[in-house]
Amino acid sequence: MPARYDFQISDLLLRIVSPRPLRIPDNFEPFHNIASPEQKPDILFEIVFQTAQIPSEPDVRQLAPNVFWHNNRILERYYWMDDQYIIRCESVGRGEPCRLFIPVDFADAFCAGGNWLLYMSMGRLMQSFRRSILHASAVLYEGKAYLFTAVSGGGKSTQAALWEKYAGAEIINGDKVITACRDHAAMAYGGPVAGSSGIYKNIAAPIAAVFAVKKSSRNHISAIAARDAVLRLYSASVKSVWDHDSNAMVLEMAENLCRQVPVLTLECLPEPSAVEYTLQYLNMPKKR
Repeated sequence: MPARYDFQISDLLLRIVSPRPLRIPDNFEPFHNIASPEQKPDILFEIVFQTAQIPSEPDVRQLAPNVFWHNNRILERYYWMDDQYIIRCESVGRGEPCRLFIPVDFADAFCAGGNWLLYMSMGRLMQSFRRSILHASAVLYEGKAYLFTAVSGGGKSTQAALWEKYAGAEIINGDKVITACRDHAAMAYGGPVAGSSGIYKNIAAPIAAVFAVKKSSRNHISAIAARDAVLRLYSASVKSVWDHDSNAMVLEMAENLCRQVPVLTLECLPEPSAVEYTLQYLNMPKKR
């Protein structure tokens, strides 16, 4: 009987099916979900242990050096060794499984190492459900999520840690946050991918604000013009290096998020005073 692993991520049921047991990485454990086999998953990811090749028919279209289009499927090729490749096969649209073809010689190492995470491309799988992944640290404070985004080394993790230590906030994710816009609220979700932060919690909360963090010698918050706010969020979003249609959808989701939540510039010191200043700006008391 195939091994089946179910995970609840951003209110979506992700099911991974494999003919052999897989080692599940620690970062997926908080999202483990017990679902009945009859429950249809939102996203189905199937592991297949066999060698696969990119078809050579004339209707195969090359989209990027190792990305191809064939029969309404996107085929991504990852070199393994000795001219063998791992092939990721993704059907366009909802409903069809995403398959990962693993060379038989690689099966033992693959199952033991949990390397399927490297080939999942979770952002692509979630896009059809109007989910976007934002490079940001997120904290839960008074039932709402506050997001901090910045360039690498720009201080987003520092601000999240300061909120945790000095305001009693809980860090949802230290590096990548799943966002979705609903009729009633824009939502932030923890996910199993968190960069080097090691913080990945199964928490969902409405987004109260997004702060574009900028290191400074003072603490100051200012509004961002609508167009610039969209570009900030789009720049911070996980995007494709070759799929323009996918990136257009990411841009649309960034626009929707900006319509629902304030996007603010946070010039700040890497000190507790930045937390105090931000809470005063939001007119919120600091937890004691």
